[in-house]
Amino acid sequence: MAASEEELERLKQKWSAAQTAVRDAGFEYATALREVDDDEAKKKAENIDGKTVECDCKFDETEQIIPISFWTRFAEAEITTLTEEAGSAMDQAEDTDHHHMTRRECELIHRNLEREVNNFERGLDEWKDLIPRSKATESKDQIRKLKKRREKLWDEWAWKGTSQSDDEEKLGKVKIMEQEEPVGTYNYRPQISLERARLPMFAGNMRDFYRWKAEWEDLQRLGNPHGLENVRKFHLLGSLDEKVKRDLVLSSCGSANDVFRLLDNKYGNKPKIVLLIAQEVQGLCPIKGNHPRKTIKLIQAVERALRDLQVLGEEDAVKNRVVVQSIEKDKEVHLHRFLWRDNPEEVIEVFAVVRVNIGDKPAGCIAQVAMRETANLPQFAAMVEERRVVVEDSYVDDILTSHNDLQILEKITKGVEKILKAGGFSLKPWVLSGQSGRSATITDASISKTTVSVPKTLVLPNQMRDEESKALGAGYEPETDKLCVMTSVNFSKRGKLRTGVDLREEEVRGKTPNPLTRRMLLSQIAGFYDPIGLATPAKQKGVMLVREAYQEASISSPVKDTWDDPLSPKLREASIRLLEECVRLAQIRFERSLTPTGAIGHPMGVTFSDGSEASYGVVLYLRWETQNGVIVRLVESKAKLTPLNQKGDVINAEVYGAVFSIHLRKYLVKHCRIKVARWVHFVDSQTILGAIHKDSYGYQTFFANRIGEIQKAGPVEDWRWIEGNLNIADIITRGATPEELDEGSEWQQGPEFLSWPEAEWPVKTASEIVTSVADDVKRLHRRAFSAVVTRSQAEKFSDLQDSAP
Repeated sequence: MAASEEELERLKQKWSAAQTAVRDAGFEYATALREVDDDEAKKKAENIDGKTVECDCKFDETEQIIPISFWTRFAEAEITTLTEEAGSAMDQAEDTDHHHMTRRECELIHRNLEREVNNFERGLDEWKDLIPRSKATESKDQIRKLKKRREKLWDEWAWKGTSQSDDEEKLGKVKIMEQEEPVGTYNYRPQISLERARLPMFAGNMRDFYRWKAEWEDLQRLGNPHGLENVRKFHLLGSLDEKVKRDLVLSSCGSANDVFRLLDNKYGNKPKIVLLIAQEVQGLCPIKGNHPRKTIKLIQAVERALRDLQVLGEEDAVKNRVVVQSIEKDKEVHLHRFLWRDNPEEVIEVFAVVRVNIGDKPAGCIAQVAMRETANLPQFAAMVEERRVVVEDSYVDDILTSHNDLQILEKITKGVEKILKAGGFSLKPWVLSGQSGRSATITDASISKTTVSVPKTLVLPNQMRDEESKALGAGYEPETDKLCVMTSVNFSKRGKLRTGVDLREEEVRGKTPNPLTRRMLLSQIAGFYDPIGLATPAKQKGVMLVREAYQEASISSPVKDTWDDPLSPKLREASIRLLEECVRLAQIRFERSLTPTGAIGHPMGVTFSDGSEASYGVVLYLRWETQNGVIVRLVESKAKLTPLNQKGDVINAEVYGAVFSIHLRKYLVKHCRIKVARWVHFVDSQTILGAIHKDSYGYQTFFANRIGEIQKAGPVEDWRWIEGNLNIADIITRGATPEELDEGSEWQQGPEFLSWPEAEWPVKTASEIVTSVADDVKRLHRRAFSAVVTRSQAEKFSDLQDSAP
């Protein structure tokens, strides 16, 4: 019923708003036409007036049709059913021979009649807005008749049922207390029926254990004030579900205390119950739109959680007093304001959240939206670049932007501060890179030279030093304008942070746990965070080692769970060397700036891709022409493990890497403000290059889809072939040491030939290798043809089997 009323109300509001919009638009347009001194315009205005009146009439008709439609679809059947059920129950009660019934039986039948009549009356009240007037009058008359028939029937039973009291006593039934009939014209005899109290039941839900225990003990003090042990045990076993008693074998316990001890061991873990309650609260779904019932259920779920926590004495589990105190201040309540009205006729009002909302997760999103809306204010329309920085270069509470001109950069930062100040955001001092003129030391003349006492500060393990900084997870040195990968090796216990100090390179071998398990190795490798892909070859080396460890476990151990099994001596030694390399990798620095000084024009985008049985990947460079010659900058790289079902077929890994090149190209074009003049993609597989220049329809589905994706992404003439020893992406597929990734290495500066004139590059185009790869490409076509023939033969054989007698 409630869903139908809500649907009807929404339809009314929607059509009412549409009618108002049509009427207002028609009135404004007609008024504008009447101001024009033209007969044709006046006729159009009259026509619009007629259409507006027609719209009003249609809305009135719709408003009358909707209740009728809801009545015929929903209400009529329900009211008819309730009427028939109440009438049938009344007819059956009147046909019953009550001379041979006890008073208790008469009372039960009377209660059933009362319930049926009340259901009929309640259903009529729920549908009162949709029931036609004639039907509503008829139904009310039926309810009055049913009540009179019920009263008359009860008068007869109340008098004739008194002779059955002796039979009730013989049957052992509870006698109803009666009083003498009072003087007057009352038709009823006052009665009191006392129902037996029941002990609360526990069905095995851990969350209900302490609440059930408290209620049981309260009732036990009333029902067993002397605390008789046998009575306590009898009552306790009677209030437990059969499954609980069977699982714990409680019937063998000697006393109630023994029963409670077993129950406490299984269901009384308070920390676990608190965790379950907190997880349930965090998992509550957000409510979108106006859903009163869902809102009520949400409130009830939260209230239930608070009551359960209060029983456990853990009310603070869902509260943070520091946050509560800060939010409850007069100024902070305006952090989360919103507009609301209960219906379209009311005035929109402003509300503020004055308490910490449980599950109010979108705090970061609210700040982000507020920043963007502030940047879109009309007074900042002329500040184009500053607005772009706020919208595109900000992430929650970090703003990362750059420019080649220091003066323009200072102007942009001041503009950003002005925009954010209008929205109530205050910024910390900007951290400028050394390239932009930041000095290694900062002085402040306003600071007195007198000695200042510095309060003692707790330094956490592995805490960043003052000269260190981070930019969205990547290490950053402002003075040198260099990036680094923040790697560490630490086997200490972990809460939110490691409790011990990171190991130095010379400590890794001695302090690595023995045995070293796969869980420990995976934990260290998973902590290798390199979102840009500056050190992908080193990271991929660890990923391949983890796979090798699990392949070893699957062969040597039949047990599926090998997380805590020790590594073999060979893999342990390889893991230790890898962890030592991880420590050294933190010392490697990478250029942050993608645009070198004195750049001429736009750069060339260059990708190198490769694939092997173990891994495949791609690396992207920007090749710049500058006043001092050619400079190549590493942008990013990506890699993945080759699927195990593709092992032995290197050509599939090669095409995976080529597709990765297209993905990186699209990503750079979409998200980077540097405009790339042209692109060149290098592969060391002549077969892949030949296949890219052929139509994709002749290959297998897997190969054809990926070749088609490459061909759609850009001109196939952008692809070149180079020898394998010149393909820098090869170190992604086999892994590399930190020394191979250091500054000045081929990994950071690209292959040497990129600095040569393009005409001297040791590369080949597809036309130059077409004859040498023709057989390989045909072999791919034959493989696809063979797969089709095999499939068709299998289908033909299946059809023959089906048609056989």
